[in-house]
Amino acid sequence: MAITDADHSYGRIYKKNAVSVGVVAHTDCVISGHGPGVTTVFTSSKGMITPKIDRNANLAHILKLRK
Repeated sequence: MAITDADHSYGRIYKKNAVSVGVVAHTDCVISGHGPGVTTVFTSSKGMITPKIDRNANLAHILKLRK
């Protein structure tokens, strides 16, 4: 997943034109009391990453974990 206007270089901050890419680590949970979480894989504070929508960009699909 790509998050626009988000710089994760040193923590997580709003920064216009920055792009961060990550993997959804968990979804909303009523037990622990927090929402979706993202584990950052890489980030560009200067926006040198161009997000692209791809229906097959899913780790379960790429690693053949599901049929």
